[in-house]
Amino acid sequence: MKKHLLFIVLFCITATSVISQTAWSLKLKSKVELRSYRLTNKVDMAESGLSGATITLYKGSTVVVQVQSDGNGEFVIDVPPNGEYILAISYAGCNTKKFAINTLGVPESVGNDKYTPSFGIEGVIMARSFPTIDYSILSQPLVKIRYVDKGKKFDDDEMYTNQMLGSLSQMRNAEDDLMENFVALNNTGDIALSKGDCPTAKLNYEKAIALIAGERYPVEQLIKVGNCLKEKELAAKKAEEEKAAAEKK
Repeated sequence: MKKHLLFIVLFCITATSVISQTAWSLKLKSKVELRSYRLTNKVDMAESGLSGATITLYKGSTVVVQVQSDGNGEFVIDVPPNGEYILAISYAGCNTKKFAINTLGVPESVGNDKYTPSFGIEGVIMARSFPTIDYSILSQPLVKIRYVDKGKKFDDDEMYTNQMLGSLSQMRNAEDDLMENFVALNNTGDIALSKGDCPTAKLNYEKAIALIAGERYPVEQLIKVGNCLKEKELAAKKAEEEKAAAEKK
Protein backbone atom coordinates (compact mmCIF):
# COMPACT_ATOMS: atom_id res chain seq x y z
CA MET A 1 0.00 0.00 0.00
CA LYS A 2 2.81 2.37 0.89
CA LYS A 3 4.60 1.54 -2.38
CA HIS A 4 1.38 2.25 -4.29
CA LEU A 5 0.96 5.65 -2.61
CA LEU A 6 4.61 6.47 -3.26
CA PHE A 7 4.16 5.65 -6.96
CA ILE A 8 1.14 7.97 -7.18
CA VAL A 9 3.05 10.80 -5.48
CA LEU A 10 6.06 10.38 -7.78
CA PHE A 11 3.81 10.22 -10.83
CA CYS A 12 2.05 13.46 -9.83
CA ILE A 13 5.36 15.22 -9.23
CA THR A 14 6.70 14.07 -12.63
CA ALA A 15 3.52 15.06 -14.46
CA THR A 16 3.53 18.48 -12.79
CA SER A 17 7.18 18.94 -13.81
CA VAL A 18 6.43 18.05 -17.46
CA ILE A 19 3.45 20.39 -17.58
CA SER A 20 5.47 23.25 -16.10
CA GLN A 21 8.19 22.72 -18.71
CA THR A 22 5.76 22.63 -21.65
CA ALA A 23 3.20 25.20 -20.54
CA TRP A 24 4.32 27.70 -23.16
CA SER A 25 4.07 27.68 -26.95
CA LEU A 26 5.36 30.00 -29.65
CA LYS A 27 2.54 32.04 -31.16
CA LEU A 28 3.37 32.47 -34.83
CA LYS A 29 1.35 34.89 -36.93
CA SER A 30 1.43 36.39 -40.40
CA LYS A 31 -0.65 37.62 -43.32
CA VAL A 32 -0.82 35.75 -46.63
CA GLU A 33 -1.25 37.83 -49.78
CA LEU A 34 -1.94 36.81 -53.37
CA ARG A 35 0.14 38.54 -56.03
CA SER A 36 -1.49 38.42 -59.46
CA TYR A 37 -0.40 39.77 -62.83
CA ARG A 38 -2.30 41.00 -65.88
CA LEU A 39 0.03 40.83 -68.84
CA THR A 40 -0.93 42.72 -72.00
CA ASN A 41 1.42 45.19 -73.69
CA LYS A 42 2.40 46.18 -70.14
CA VAL A 43 2.68 44.53 -66.73
CA ASP A 44 -0.07 45.22 -64.19
CA MET A 45 0.43 43.75 -60.71
CA ALA A 46 -2.04 43.54 -57.84
CA GLU A 47 -1.82 42.17 -54.29
CA SER A 48 -4.65 41.35 -51.90
CA GLY A 49 -5.18 39.40 -48.68
CA LEU A 50 -5.57 35.72 -49.51
CA SER A 51 -8.39 33.87 -47.78
CA GLY A 52 -8.29 30.09 -47.61
CA ALA A 53 -4.54 29.50 -47.85
CA THR A 54 -3.56 26.30 -46.04
CA ILE A 55 -1.02 26.63 -43.23
CA THR A 56 0.42 23.29 -42.07
CA LEU A 57 2.87 22.72 -39.23
CA TYR A 58 5.01 19.60 -39.63
CA LYS A 59 7.31 17.79 -37.25
CA GLY A 60 9.22 15.55 -39.61
CA SER A 61 6.52 14.06 -41.84
CA THR A 62 3.84 14.29 -39.14
CA VAL A 63 1.19 17.02 -39.31
CA VAL A 64 1.04 18.76 -35.94
CA VAL A 65 -1.70 21.25 -36.74
CA GLN A 66 -3.33 22.77 -39.82
CA VAL A 67 -5.28 26.02 -40.16
CA GLN A 68 -6.45 28.31 -42.95
CA SER A 69 -5.98 32.04 -43.44
CA ASP A 70 -9.03 34.17 -42.66
CA GLY A 71 -10.87 36.62 -44.89
CA ASN A 72 -8.01 39.11 -44.65
CA GLY A 73 -5.34 36.48 -45.25
CA GLU A 74 -4.23 36.46 -41.61
CA PHE A 75 -3.50 33.44 -39.44
CA VAL A 76 -2.17 32.55 -35.99
CA ILE A 77 -0.70 29.16 -35.11
CA ASP A 78 0.78 27.80 -31.87
CA VAL A 79 4.11 26.00 -32.24
CA PRO A 80 4.83 23.51 -29.40
CA PRO A 81 8.07 23.78 -27.39
CA ASN A 82 11.16 21.55 -27.53
CA GLY A 83 11.04 20.62 -31.19
CA GLU A 84 12.04 21.39 -34.77
CA TYR A 85 9.22 22.14 -37.17
CA ILE A 86 8.48 23.19 -40.74
CA LEU A 87 5.62 25.57 -41.47
CA ALA A 88 4.30 25.20 -45.03
CA ILE A 89 1.93 27.72 -46.61
CA SER A 90 0.17 26.52 -49.74
CA TYR A 91 -2.57 27.59 -52.14
CA ALA A 92 -3.80 26.01 -55.37
CA GLY A 93 -1.79 27.18 -58.39
CA CYS A 94 0.90 28.87 -56.30
CA ASN A 95 4.39 27.91 -55.13
CA THR A 96 4.45 26.62 -51.54
CA LYS A 97 6.45 28.70 -49.05
CA LYS A 98 8.28 27.06 -46.12
CA PHE A 99 9.62 28.32 -42.79
CA ALA A 100 11.78 26.46 -40.24
CA ILE A 101 10.94 26.88 -36.54
CA ASN A 102 13.21 25.59 -33.77
CA THR A 103 11.74 25.79 -30.26
CA LEU A 104 14.59 23.91 -28.58
CA GLY A 105 17.01 25.57 -26.19
CA VAL A 106 14.62 27.59 -24.05
CA PRO A 107 15.95 27.41 -20.46
CA GLU A 108 13.64 25.96 -17.82
CA SER A 109 13.98 29.21 -15.89
CA VAL A 110 12.46 31.02 -18.88
CA GLY A 111 9.96 28.50 -20.19
CA ASN A 112 7.39 28.68 -17.42
CA ASP A 113 3.64 29.18 -17.54
CA LYS A 114 4.10 32.97 -17.75
CA TYR A 115 6.32 32.78 -20.84
CA THR A 116 4.31 33.85 -23.92
CA PRO A 117 6.70 34.20 -26.88
CA SER A 118 5.46 35.30 -30.28
CA PHE A 119 6.92 35.95 -33.70
CA GLY A 120 5.46 37.66 -36.75
CA ILE A 121 6.48 36.62 -40.25
CA GLU A 122 6.36 39.58 -42.59
CA GLY A 123 3.70 39.28 -45.29
CA VAL A 124 3.88 35.96 -47.13
CA ILE A 125 3.40 36.48 -50.87
CA MET A 126 1.82 33.66 -52.88
CA ALA A 127 2.04 33.74 -56.66
CA ARG A 128 1.78 31.41 -59.63
CA SER A 129 4.88 30.05 -61.28
CA PHE A 130 6.15 31.01 -64.74
CA PRO A 131 7.70 28.66 -67.31
CA THR A 132 11.51 28.46 -67.59
CA ILE A 133 12.01 30.00 -64.11
CA ASP A 134 14.07 28.01 -61.59
CA TYR A 135 12.03 27.78 -58.37
CA SER A 136 14.23 25.19 -56.65
CA ILE A 137 15.19 27.73 -53.96
CA LEU A 138 11.61 27.47 -52.64
CA SER A 139 12.23 23.88 -51.57
CA GLN A 140 14.27 25.38 -48.71
CA PRO A 141 12.86 27.34 -45.75
CA LEU A 142 12.73 31.06 -46.51
CA VAL A 143 13.39 31.91 -42.86
CA LYS A 144 14.81 30.02 -39.89
CA ILE A 145 13.27 31.02 -36.56
CA ARG A 146 15.00 30.11 -33.28
CA TYR A 147 15.28 31.10 -29.63
CA VAL A 148 17.63 33.96 -28.82
CA ASP A 149 18.89 34.00 -25.25
CA LYS A 150 19.51 37.74 -25.38
CA GLY A 151 16.06 39.18 -24.87
CA LYS A 152 14.60 35.74 -24.19
CA LYS A 153 12.71 35.86 -27.48
CA PHE A 154 12.37 34.15 -30.84
CA ASP A 155 13.89 35.74 -33.91
CA ASP A 156 15.06 34.82 -37.41
CA ASP A 157 18.60 33.77 -38.28
CA GLU A 158 19.66 37.06 -39.88
CA MET A 159 22.58 35.63 -41.87
CA TYR A 160 20.42 32.86 -43.34
CA THR A 161 17.60 35.31 -44.10
CA ASN A 162 19.95 37.63 -46.00
CA GLN A 163 21.29 34.72 -48.07
CA MET A 164 17.78 33.66 -48.97
CA LEU A 165 16.77 37.21 -49.86
CA GLY A 166 19.67 37.33 -52.33
CA SER A 167 18.56 34.09 -54.00
CA LEU A 168 14.91 35.18 -54.03
CA SER A 169 15.92 38.48 -55.61
CA GLN A 170 17.61 36.60 -58.46
CA MET A 171 14.49 34.50 -58.96
CA ARG A 172 12.28 37.59 -58.98
CA ASN A 173 14.57 39.35 -61.49
CA ALA A 174 14.28 36.35 -63.80
CA GLU A 175 10.47 36.57 -63.55
CA ASP A 176 10.56 40.30 -64.30
CA ASP A 177 12.77 39.76 -67.36
CA LEU A 178 10.42 37.08 -68.67
CA MET A 179 7.36 39.29 -68.24
CA GLU A 180 9.09 42.29 -69.83
CA ASN A 181 10.04 40.22 -72.88
CA PHE A 182 6.47 38.96 -73.11
CA VAL A 183 4.84 42.40 -73.05
CA ALA A 184 7.51 43.78 -75.43
CA LEU A 185 6.50 41.17 -78.02
CA ASN A 186 2.85 42.10 -77.57
CA ASN A 187 3.66 45.78 -77.90
CA THR A 188 5.59 45.18 -81.13
CA GLY A 189 2.64 43.15 -82.38
CA ASP A 190 0.23 45.98 -81.49
CA ILE A 191 2.29 48.55 -83.39
CA ALA A 192 2.51 46.31 -86.45
CA LEU A 193 -1.24 45.62 -86.33
CA SER A 194 -2.04 49.33 -86.11
CA LYS A 195 -0.01 49.85 -89.31
CA GLY A 196 -1.70 47.00 -91.10
CA ASP A 197 1.39 44.82 -91.05
CA CYS A 198 -0.53 41.63 -90.23
CA PRO A 199 2.30 39.09 -90.77
CA THR A 200 4.66 40.92 -88.38
CA ALA A 201 1.91 41.25 -85.79
CA LYS A 202 1.10 37.52 -86.09
CA LEU A 203 4.75 36.54 -85.67
CA ASN A 204 5.18 38.58 -82.46
CA TYR A 205 1.96 37.39 -80.84
CA GLU A 206 2.90 33.77 -81.55
CA LYS A 207 6.32 34.35 -79.97
CA ALA A 208 4.60 35.80 -76.90
CA ILE A 209 2.34 32.73 -76.58
CA ALA A 210 5.39 30.46 -76.83
CA LEU A 211 7.10 32.47 -74.09
CA ILE A 212 4.22 32.37 -71.55
CA ALA A 213 1.41 30.03 -72.53
CA GLY A 214 -2.09 30.59 -71.23
CA GLU A 215 -2.13 34.40 -71.33
CA ARG A 216 -5.27 35.75 -73.00
CA TYR A 217 -3.95 38.97 -74.55
CA PRO A 218 -1.89 37.62 -77.48
CA VAL A 219 -4.57 35.00 -78.21
CA GLU A 220 -7.23 37.71 -78.44
CA GLN A 221 -4.94 39.85 -80.60
CA LEU A 222 -4.40 36.95 -82.99
CA ILE A 223 -8.16 37.00 -83.68
CA LYS A 224 -7.75 40.61 -84.83
CA VAL A 225 -4.76 39.53 -86.92
CA GLY A 226 -6.94 36.86 -88.56
CA ASN A 227 -9.54 39.50 -89.46
CA CYS A 228 -6.78 41.75 -90.76
CA LEU A 229 -5.41 38.99 -93.00
CA LYS A 230 -8.90 38.23 -94.36
CA GLU A 231 -9.46 41.90 -95.16
CA LYS A 232 -6.08 42.02 -96.91
CA GLU A 233 -6.94 38.88 -98.88
CA LEU A 234 -10.36 40.21 -99.90
CA ALA A 235 -8.86 43.57 -100.91
CA ALA A 236 -6.20 41.83 -103.00
CA LYS A 237 -8.80 39.60 -104.65
CA LYS A 238 -11.03 42.57 -105.42
CA ALA A 239 -8.10 44.47 -106.92
CA GLU A 240 -7.27 41.49 -109.16
CA GLU A 241 -10.86 41.20 -110.30
CA GLU A 242 -11.02 44.91 -111.08
CA LYS A 243 -7.73 44.70 -112.98
CA ALA A 244 -8.90 41.69 -114.98
CA ALA A 245 -12.20 43.43 -115.78
CA ALA A 246 -10.37 46.56 -116.94
CA GLU A 247 -8.04 44.56 -119.16
CA LYS A 248 -10.96 42.67 -120.69
CA LYS A 249 -12.87 45.86 -121.35
